[in-house]
Amino acid sequence: MTAPLHIPVLPLKKEGHDTSRPAISPPTCPTINVIGQANLFMGKFSSALENNDIESLLEVIHPDCSWRDMLALTWEYHTFRGKASIRAVLEKRLNDTQFSYFALEAGKTPFLVNAAGIFKWIVMIASFETKIARGRSVIRLMLDKDQWKAHIIFTRMNELKGFEEAIGLRRKKGVSHSEKLGRQSWLEEWQEKIEQGNPDVLIIGAGQGGLTMAARLGMLNVNALVVEQNERIGDNWRERYKFLVLHDPVYTDHLAYMPFPESWPVFTPKDRLADWFESYAKALELRVWTKSVTGETTFNEASKKWTVKVIRADGTVRTLYPSHIILATGQNGQPIIPYIPGIEDFEGIVHHSNRHTTGKDFSGKKAVVVGSANSAHDIAQDFYEHGADTTMIQRSSTLVVTLESIYSTIYKGIFDGSGPATEDADLLFQSVPFDFLEQIHKIKIKQLEVADKDLYEGLENAGFKLNRGINDAGVLSQYFHRGGGHYIDIGCSKLIIEKKIKIKQGQISHFDRNGVVFEDGHPSMIHL
Repeated sequence: MTAPLHIPVLPLKKEGHDTSRPAISPPTCPTINVIGQANLFMGKFSSALENNDIESLLEVIHPDCSWRDMLALTWEYHTFRGKASIRAVLEKRLNDTQFSYFALEAGKTPFLVNAAGIFKWIVMIASFETKIARGRSVIRLMLDKDQWKAHIIFTRMNELKGFEEAIGLRRKKGVSHSEKLGRQSWLEEWQEKIEQGNPDVLIIGAGQGGLTMAARLGMLNVNALVVEQNERIGDNWRERYKFLVLHDPVYTDHLAYMPFPESWPVFTPKDRLADWFESYAKALELRVWTKSVTGETTFNEASKKWTVKVIRADGTVRTLYPSHIILATGQNGQPIIPYIPGIEDFEGIVHHSNRHTTGKDFSGKKAVVVGSANSAHDIAQDFYEHGADTTMIQRSSTLVVTLESIYSTIYKGIFDGSGPATEDADLLFQSVPFDFLEQIHKIKIKQLEVADKDLYEGLENAGFKLNRGINDAGVLSQYFHRGGGHYIDIGCSKLIIEKKIKIKQGQISHFDRNGVVFEDGHPSMIHL
């Protein structure tokens, strides 16, 4: 899936990074001939690349330039900062890379963007070839004195020559129309293929990551097999709490080759998403073994292959010998369940959010929800709406943002249905080094505080502690550093402000038979 926070840009027409970079104030400039400046730069830049002329190349690069590369210059992901670092990698790799046909993409008009008032860029999308690959690029020009020079260069390999995806005009023909004695139907052939062993790539986990990876490999004619412990594809979503809905809009959630229909709701209910994943696997002919888990796994240095024991639903053990294993078990696949003294003495119910389904059985009872991020808010709201006396335990301050503010400041023009195609939007997002994004979002979070002033004052008055996210850079920084720990408000904040859901600050010291006792000595009688 697409990452949930994105840099705002103007719409197109039809890594551990150093975060200490000082902010740069964009220089003032007269009316800009954006297309003319983009063409002028591209002429010099492409000529220098194709002629391996490093000195001429450095002349069109901003002194503070960052070159972010994904497999075009090297076989790793790197961000090279400053002319000295860029010179070093070009001296080592430019001649062997053999850039050619570096040019602006047809139909992708360069545009001007003022990112949070910090960076004024001319942004252009380009394509290129190397000796072994084809790729895409995003280049952001910034004014250096009186010349527009490359401030951020992004190069990404899209495909290896000779190993192109089987899509479009290269798609498979499917059923043969020639004579074939003993012909099997497509279904019969597919059922046999699913059970075949010895894949080139074994993928563990059939969530969005595992399924997308299997789809990508399948289009490259790479034999991939996915093993999934659940009974059905999508159960990792289907078995979560009853009212779970994605907090990110559909525009950020498309899967490769099979985007959601135009009629799909902006926010997807978890059961509908689960069914979509199941349909996705069938439509793209992905080999998935459900109700299967991996056992003993070893690697043979001589053969460069793995030996993997896979235990099937009926108890049989299949031994596979893949060349590669991909772990796609989820960012938050394993619950973090702290031990609290006395928990075994408590006569009520204790469970983790990954086991919560519905609060309908707790009407009139007292419930405590420990935590204050997305899942905690959703579950607290579920308990309240089913008549439970609900208290949220907030152990540390929490970043809260509203959907409306995210739309107006972050998704607008790129991931709101009015911007570029998903492939271009993803490319634009990937092209910006993380420290630049943090600078931009430090400004954005302050804008959100102004827009949502009443909300934040109401939460603080209710005893809820707020923060701006890690490095004061909002949801983006929070997600990349922690993978969560924030709340995108879908209604629970109002309940807290109105004190329909109570807030208790502090840590739980221990359980007793009737409930919890806090570190400040206050007890709380609860049922759940």
